Amino acid sequence: MVSVAAGVPIGFGVLCIFLPHFNYLVDAYLPIAASTVAANVMLRSAIASGFPLFSKQMFANLGVQWAGTLLGCLAVLMIPIPLGFYLLGPKLRNRSRLLSSV
Repeated sequence: MVSVAAGVPIGFGVLCIFLPHFNYLVDAYLPIAASTVAANVMLRSAIASGFPLFSKQMFANLGVQWAGTLLGCLAVLMIPIPLGFYLLGPKLRNRSRLLSSV
């Protein structure tokens, strides 16, 4: 029962991340919104389908603790990426030819 209940905050977190992301993509690239969302879904699916190809060997070779630590450290290293997009966003949007005015 506890593992099923853990899905509630995980699902809520996923919704809180992906829904604003898709809304931004649609608002920013309005003339090509369908292609933008399709490209995003394809890239996300390709990454998700590639992960099982190496995760079993990674956990077997490194052990659960070190493999989990490696993934956690990678996640921590990616924390500044949204901040960078927030700070550099106006410059990136001004350079884009496809971007609508947001």
